[in-house]
Amino acid sequence: MKKIFCILLTLLLTVPLVTSVSAVIPGYGLYVGGIEVTAQNAADVLGDGTVSYDAEAKTLTLNNANITGTYIGDDMFAAGIYADIPDLTVKLVGENRITIPIASDSLIPDGSEVAIVSLQNVEISGTGKLWSNTYVVLGVQDLVIKDCEISTDWICLGTMGDVTVESATISGKEGLVSTEHGNITLKNTTVPDGGNFMGIYTETGDITIESCNVTIYGATAVDEATIPIALGEGGGTFTVKDSVLDLKGNSFAILSPVGSGVFENVSGKIETAGNAAYAMMFGGNVSMKGCDLEISCRATDDAACGISTMGDINIEESTLKIETRTTDESAICIGGMESPNTNVNVLDSTLELKASGPNAVGFYTNGVKLQQSITKVEAAASATGTGFAAGVVAGEGRVLVNGGQLEVLATGPAKVEEGPTTACILMGNEVLVPELIGADVKLIGNQAICAYPDLTLYGREYGAFASNDVSGAGETDFTKENIEAIRFLHIYPLYEVKIDGNGGEGEMFESELLYGEYTLPENAFTAPDGKHFRGWSLSADGDLLEGESIWLRDDITLYAIWESEYEETTDAGGETTGGDHTHDFGDAWKYSADGHYKECACGEKQHSGAHTDSNGNGFCDVCGGVMPAEGLGAGAIVGIVVAAVLAVGLGGFAVVWFAVKKKTLADLTAVFRKK
Repeated sequence: MKKIFCILLTLLLTVPLVTSVSAVIPGYGLYVGGIEVTAQNAADVLGDGTVSYDAEAKTLTLNNANITGTYIGDDMFAAGIYADIPDLTVKLVGENRITIPIASDSLIPDGSEVAIVSLQNVEISGTGKLWSNTYVVLGVQDLVIKDCEISTDWICLGTMGDVTVESATISGKEGLVSTEHGNITLKNTTVPDGGNFMGIYTETGDITIESCNVTIYGATAVDEATIPIALGEGGGTFTVKDSVLDLKGNSFAILSPVGSGVFENVSGKIETAGNAAYAMMFGGNVSMKGCDLEISCRATDDAACGISTMGDINIEESTLKIETRTTDESAICIGGMESPNTNVNVLDSTLELKASGPNAVGFYTNGVKLQQSITKVEAAASATGTGFAAGVVAGEGRVLVNGGQLEVLATGPAKVEEGPTTACILMGNEVLVPELIGADVKLIGNQAICAYPDLTLYGREYGAFASNDVSGAGETDFTKENIEAIRFLHIYPLYEVKIDGNGGEGEMFESELLYGEYTLPENAFTAPDGKHFRGWSLSADGDLLEGESIWLRDDITLYAIWESEYEETTDAGGETTGGDHTHDFGDAWKYSADGHYKECACGEKQHSGAHTDSNGNGFCDVCGGVMPAEGLGAGAIVGIVVAAVLAVGLGGFAVVWFAVKKKTLADLTAVFRKK
């Protein structure tokens, strides 16, 4: 671990930070392209109208600048822009480039080329872009990037202080953002390409990503660790909210050996591959809420783990798909790093976990609580060797499944000389037993469950099916005495279905003690006056249930949903009404090839009529709709095509070509300008 951070810190400090200059710098303390900025040249620093400096506002403006000259510092660095100005603003307008020649002089070490060096706080903003062939910004203090786009073929941003990127686009093919002592904050920012070696890194601070779309693909070389997001041993917190993550790393994707992780409304993919493969590794707690993540970890000769932490893990209202594979050591989807000391709490979530390797485990924990969640685990251990497989491992804690569904398939060596037995639910504390409360639990493996659960906790009627065969063939009794022989176990609750007429008259049969797929019944209620049956909902005013059946996971009440009937009556003023519904045809015309009309939301039409075109412009005089093409002249056809092109956003070569054939390009562009 320390070796990894030494590598990262070395990368951060590859370009020596300037802390002094030989002699007092005259002028403003600002150099652009090797030229000192003074009061005499501030209005046009390079003499080509592309660079200017406002000393009073402390604003350096780059307007389609192409900077190739360099400032050479005493500490052996080369900079396109060098600044020692408090709170400097670099304003970007248009397309800007800073190209630093790769040093051949032995006095300038390779890797000491920087586009912008700032010894004090600096902000880079504006509506323009900045590209460089090397390190873009290296600062001693705080750095702010706003509204602009910055990209490089090497490393993008580095500083010793805080880095804030807001409403911007940043990319760096070798590295993205790094700081030794500060925090990193990305808001409303897009990262299309970040970090072939290092993505986002802070040694002692926090990393916050909010309302962003971040793509960081690390190199796949197996001899080095590449980490898209890393926090050092300072113990910072990684927080990501309302964002999309697309991360690929070698060995690690997100690494924080001391800090914690907070994920809220995060979606995307996280992949790792290498000798070891950890999607997330945290020293503290991890919390997830409202997330939708797909995680993949593939290791060649070490452990593979999806979410790994020394603290606790809380997952709420999330969907996670985690797959871990290794050819050596252990494959774990969720759990502790080296020992099962983590407590995992899952609430109202859907988890699909797959683990395969010499040791393969879904949850490797101190204790697990699965509440009102749907969890499927496949753990496959090698057929030979001393490993084992388990869906859920609890060290000294307890396994609780409260509501929802748990389905486990665990396969591997039936028994090893040293180590645990392959089992779907494996608990290390011989005093405790699994708690199953109103849950649908299906366990298939060499041993289904290691301890007989307290089934009195179900709190409802339930069914239980046990078999000595993993296929479920042949039923056997499920007792404490024969538990070691049970290889297939299905314990499931029986649910009650109530039916509410929701204003309809009559009665319908209420089903009790049901399990599995439930076919929605035919309606037998008498509809309220002026209404008809629409369908079933799980609440009196909720959305309609889709399909012909649902899968029962709790007691439910079906509510009949009614819709108004429309029996038309017309008053003296011509207004059409029906039952408790008043038609609203609005002001907007609708039309087809046959004619035009106005339509109520209920589907009733009014004011229908045929198209008319008295002026021959190709559009109906009443509704403005396009007239049928038959018989139209060339001018009318051009008008129709131009309208169609505008409607689809100037798309389609064939359409544009047809329009140009009928009318000159100048005429068409004039039409577009008028629109």
